Amino acid sequence: MAPDTPPKSTQPRIADLMSRYLSQQAQARAAGISETPLNEVEPYEAAAFPLVEPRSAWEEATAALRLLDTEKACLSVTAPADWSTLVAGLDSIAAVTFASGNFPQLVRDLPALIRSRQRSELQPKRSANQEVSSNATGTKGQVPDKLLAIGMHRLAGRFQAAERLIAEVRAKAGGRWQAALENEEAALAWHRGDVDAAAALWAKMPDSAPVCFNRGMAFLFLDKPADARVALTQAVGMLPEENAWHHLARLYLALAGI
Repeated sequence: MAPDTPPKSTQPRIADLMSRYLSQQAQARAAGISETPLNEVEPYEAAAFPLVEPRSAWEEATAALRLLDTEKACLSVTAPADWSTLVAGLDSIAAVTFASGNFPQLVRDLPALIRSRQRSELQPKRSANQEVSSNATGTKGQVPDKLLAIGMHRLAGRFQAAERLIAEVRAKAGGRWQAALENEEAALAWHRGDVDAAAALWAKMPDSAPVCFNRGMAFLFLDKPADARVALTQAVGMLPEENAWHHLARLYLALAGI
């Protein structure tokens, strides 16, 4: 009997991997997103958080605005100059809202999330303001840019600045951006630790992928798993599988079933 033919290797060639890497870096630079600083290294140990690719994070950071735009127009926004630095310096967040500036990779400490007996222990702590150094403050005057600036302020812990900008945008948002603005207002309340107020705001909003996600996330971390499963199932059905928010919704849904 002839010996079995060894299976062909499916390992990609080094040249192909390098070409793909260089293409990704070129696309990131073209989008105005700098690479991870050269002095940043990714530690290879079980307890370390993986580094987040800034370009991928930016795509997810703008997803809520695209989905909540009632006109479904092409959204043209540019990442702030220090986006890569901001992304690299962020701590893990267990309860992440689907809002501008946020991205699913903020959930970096999965073991802590899975081990928690009461999800409410991982709620954001109530805080009036946490100033964190960042230059992500500029806006170009358009409502989408200002909505993203609200997210940048919130992400960097500048809650009072985000609140002031929400008040400024409220007079300009109009019907097109009203849902996005309300979602930002609820997300700000959530990340400041006013979780009940945030949940109440999302409960009043019309159904959409970001709102259903946020309702489910809020129920999960308010220790209401049955309600979380309903809302997160809705969100999963509204989001395409290639979207990272879809996978975070599925993770939260799985946790709600434990």
